[in-house]
Amino acid sequence: MSDLGEVFHSAEDDSRMDAEEEAVRKREAVRSYWAEVKKDDKALSRFALGYLEHKIFSWSVHDIFNKNLLRQQVKSIPDTFTSKITYLNSFTCPLIEEVHADVFSALDDYAQSNFIKIIWVEKLDDEKSIFCFEVAEPAKDPKSRETYSPKGGDIIVVSLRKPQHVSDLIQNKASYVLGSVLKCGDKDGDFPPNCCIVRFSAAIPIEVDPETKLPVAPSFAVFLINMKTYNRIWKCLRMEVENQNRSSSTGIVDLVWQYKRRVLDDSLSCYQISQYIARRSIDGLGVEKFSLNDSQLNAVADCVSVMENHSPSLKLIWGPPGTGKTKTISTILWAMLAKGLKTLTCAPTNTAVLEVASRIVRLVGESSDGSACFLNDIVLFGNKERMKIDDSNDLSMVFLDSRAERLLPCFVPHTGWRQCLCSLIDLIENPVAKYKLHIQDIVEKMKMEKETPEKDGDKPLPRKDMNSLPLRYPLRSNPNSKDHLVAPLSVFRKITHNRPEAEKGECHKEGWDDSETMMEALRTLPFKDYLKHNYNKLSKDLCYCINILYNDHPRSSETGQSFQCMLEVLELIKILHALINCDKNTDDICSDDLLEGKVEEDCNPVSWPQQLACVQTNRCNKSRFKLARSLCVQELRYLRKNLELPNYYSTRQIQLYLLQRTKCILCTVSSSFRLYGVPMDNSPSDTGRLLKKPEKPNLLDLLIVDEAAQLKECETLIPLLLPGIKQAVFIGDEYQLPALVKSKISDNAKFGRSVFERLSMLGYSKHLLNVQYRMHPEISKFPLVTFYDGKISDGPNVTTESYEKRFLASKIFGSYSFINVDGGHETTEKHGRSLKNTIEAAAVSRIVQRLFKESFSTGIKISVGVVSPYNAQVRAIHEKLGKSYNMHEGFSVKVKSVDGFQGAEEDIIIISTVRSNKAGSVGFLTNMQRTNVALTRAKHCLWIVGNGTTLSNSKSVWQNIVKDAQDRGCYFDAHEDKDLSNAVIKAVIELDDADNLVKMDSLHISKPRFQQSRPKYRSRDIRN
Repeated sequence: MSDLGEVFHSAEDDSRMDAEEEAVRKREAVRSYWAEVKKDDKALSRFALGYLEHKIFSWSVHDIFNKNLLRQQVKSIPDTFTSKITYLNSFTCPLIEEVHADVFSALDDYAQSNFIKIIWVEKLDDEKSIFCFEVAEPAKDPKSRETYSPKGGDIIVVSLRKPQHVSDLIQNKASYVLGSVLKCGDKDGDFPPNCCIVRFSAAIPIEVDPETKLPVAPSFAVFLINMKTYNRIWKCLRMEVENQNRSSSTGIVDLVWQYKRRVLDDSLSCYQISQYIARRSIDGLGVEKFSLNDSQLNAVADCVSVMENHSPSLKLIWGPPGTGKTKTISTILWAMLAKGLKTLTCAPTNTAVLEVASRIVRLVGESSDGSACFLNDIVLFGNKERMKIDDSNDLSMVFLDSRAERLLPCFVPHTGWRQCLCSLIDLIENPVAKYKLHIQDIVEKMKMEKETPEKDGDKPLPRKDMNSLPLRYPLRSNPNSKDHLVAPLSVFRKITHNRPEAEKGECHKEGWDDSETMMEALRTLPFKDYLKHNYNKLSKDLCYCINILYNDHPRSSETGQSFQCMLEVLELIKILHALINCDKNTDDICSDDLLEGKVEEDCNPVSWPQQLACVQTNRCNKSRFKLARSLCVQELRYLRKNLELPNYYSTRQIQLYLLQRTKCILCTVSSSFRLYGVPMDNSPSDTGRLLKKPEKPNLLDLLIVDEAAQLKECETLIPLLLPGIKQAVFIGDEYQLPALVKSKISDNAKFGRSVFERLSMLGYSKHLLNVQYRMHPEISKFPLVTFYDGKISDGPNVTTESYEKRFLASKIFGSYSFINVDGGHETTEKHGRSLKNTIEAAAVSRIVQRLFKESFSTGIKISVGVVSPYNAQVRAIHEKLGKSYNMHEGFSVKVKSVDGFQGAEEDIIIISTVRSNKAGSVGFLTNMQRTNVALTRAKHCLWIVGNGTTLSNSKSVWQNIVKDAQDRGCYFDAHEDKDLSNAVIKAVIELDDADNLVKMDSLHISKPRFQQSRPKYRSRDIRN
């Protein structure tokens, strides 16, 4: 037992020593990195604070908690503008106020902030208060708040205790020190993981051991906000203001700010003529296969037709819920790919971007009709972790990071694409000469071994047997074979067949001084084994490169023939492999005239497919080998000349290379800022060589912004100001959720308004997608009339009888129902202001449980979405449901806020309205856009759970919703379903609230039998 204990102690000691050594290596890496940064002024400038960070650092705690600090500076953003400078400057003060409100919100919610322990600190710059931290590993417990992982752009605060209350930071002036995270450990390995460089507003309140640099007392980094998007907006605004006369400025921005209010021309004849002209622009592109309706087809045709114009244009597509917005976007992308034009597609969120990316990838992937659209020309980039893209995800095929990692081996010199090409060309074209060089090498090594003198009585080195030769000299597969007598070189043949006394003369004549050594070398390495081994290895390496390049390298008109050559080379390699590895007929292909015959140059690639067909049908091995060898060398030469790749050593260089050449780029609006660092033309600043043949400047031809009504107008400027963009298409719906604005001051100043909404308000023409394919007519009836004036019709798919589903037998669970639960209480969470209603949460949870049982017992696949306007209710329902319901393959349930469900759809949507009070107060439920989103997520069933009385008294859209449900016979009380009634009663009892127990009478529900037949108990007795 003591021995076992010693083993454990030893293992612990070793583990501790390894950890200490790793820590030392990390810290040395940090110091080395910073030493290099200080040598380069350009690198050092990246660690300067931006304007907005300076602004944040200038605010005291009192300033941040002063909601009116910037009220007088923020002016309302006008509907029209007098100049470009006025337009851009109108966003600056509201943006600063929004940053102020975001910091305020973070500090106000300080007790709930995520944090991480600081385990090592070193000061890098005394003057600028720049420090390096090493932080602990984040906790894996999902309930823990100690999960913060620093990211570039984060604003943090350092605390000597875990965040409990904001008062911890204002005990004294030294307690409140903000920091901006400037650098973090990344996957490229230029900075160690769990380490970050932070610049602070003042000296940090951490006492550090001067020798070990370890904090003397526990210290924590607390996350407040991330500044990346704010900084990107600010840089774009200032960049355009400071460089307003630069030639690269895009005309599309002028079109946006110069637009004035006008009356639309409703002339039908003009509209029909323009549509006829537009439709011709998509002829021959294959879009008819996508079965678009007229409104979708007109929108696609109009957007594609403007690409023939040289003047800037902006198209708006109005896409109400379920009208095929994503389908329309993906068809536009398809048409652009088919035309060989470069498109950037952006959206506000990762979810929206992934939806579009999935659709276009599926369209291109399913097309096997020889179209000009390839997955090679699609690239998606962004935060891989947040996008949840791994190797099993279909989108990993087009994800930039993954594609660059796959391509890297092809770009690395000495082992990459060019090396593979040259090596195989050399072997196939000159196998005899290559073999002779190898034999000479072996002979030299053997001679050196024989000539090694004995030392101090040592025995001579034993001659190496065949198994001890270097691995690069392959052995013949059969040691007893006489294949070594088949030597293609004339000297080898003469030596093999001459008499012994003549061999020496031949060897001397051919430059061989030692015929015995040479003969031994020939026996050791027969030509056929040499050819077989080297061909197999080199062809395998080249096939590996070809497979990667064929699937991942962007295509163009210049590279089209190269990709055709790749396919033909793969087939030729396969044919040659069979001939070279066939033991029976090797003698047929080892004659001098075949192996030493010169390969002629054929500059007519058009004839190569026909020549390949001749090779494939040829039955004579000699002739087949000769033809295949000649054609393979010709095509390999063509690839070497026409598909020349630059030498790159990192995936980051390859990412830039791909972004320059890919035709279809997808990312979030904020992430599109990265493209400012990607040269899109052939200027000397290009970070990588172009293909050998000159290409046209690869500027962006079209910008598409999905969910454009969800974006602040200034945020849309990030992609809109990219050089070269003259055409843009914005797709959105101003009647759904707008951008989130935290500052009421900025919100009142119209900071959250989108360019889509502003232009729509000014009368800018829009393509309306006028057929909805998502909602059962009973669900769509109210929102289509209320929000869209009846301009939208139901698609043929939703009006069929089979589209109506009855997932639960009770009458209250039809296609559309309002379920009245009026016995609940709206309450706030312990540490927040968000509302929840535990009675409604219990009712919703019981409905989900019944749906799960139904799905499990019948095998019917059901997707359920639970929606609530309040995050506290989302959390309460999450807690009720747990994780068990998503373990069944045929059943899924998602619980999110209304904002979280924007753009999503499920079979069944259950809405928990939460509000339950006598005053009819419903807070931001009055927001029409948020209500529209909530009501339009369901495909087959929409069940609204709420307090009918409260909502009826609200004098809001919810008053109309309740009345509409009553008029249509879709209004039900919870007590009309016995099972749901019992669930509500149980929740009331478990709440242990005397007021709620009294209110059981108001529920119109009789007491359960156990209460009728037994004496009254206190609530705690009932639970026991």
